[in-house]
Amino acid sequence: MPKTKNSFKKNVAVNETIVNEHGKIIGTIRIKPSGILWREGGTSGYHNAPLDDFIAWIKKYRKTTV
Repeated sequence: MPKTKNSFKKNVAVNETIVNEHGKIIGTIRIKPSGILWREGGTSGYHNAPLDDFIAWIKKYRKTTV
């Protein structure tokens, strides 16, 4: 197939909005190759956790799930 002039660029981050049972936004989690970011609902700034720190934290408090 010949090379096209335009193409799609893949996202480098995944954003997920977390809502409660009433549909109110609790916060947003952004997952990037370099780390995890959290923004509480109704705020504008993210809190950052480097990926290595997040991995260490999750290993310390993890529970096995299916």
